[in-house]
Amino acid sequence: MPCRVMWVGVAWAIRTAPDLEERIDGLEAFEIQRFCFDHTAKPGTFDDRMTRAIQKSAYERGVREEQVVRVLAIELRDKLLELAGLEAPE
Repeated sequence: MPCRVMWVGVAWAIRTAPDLEERIDGLEAFEIQRFCFDHTAKPGTFDDRMTRAIQKSAYERGVREEQVVRVLAIELRDKLLELAGLEAPE
């Protein structure tokens, strides 16, 4: 992902994670990852700005938008794991 889009994705994850913290309470790390994949796949998860950044990144890399969204899911996972006091895989 281009650097600019990556920063937008990290910023999105930082803003979004606290709002989802209650929903991951008691989940194990692998369950949090599944939650993040499911959450980012839902329509309406991303605002217009993020949707355009996802589309642009997918175009520039020659990949499907879903692949970019999966990267964003991992960014969200890492932030949620941090909030839950769990470690992300290396």
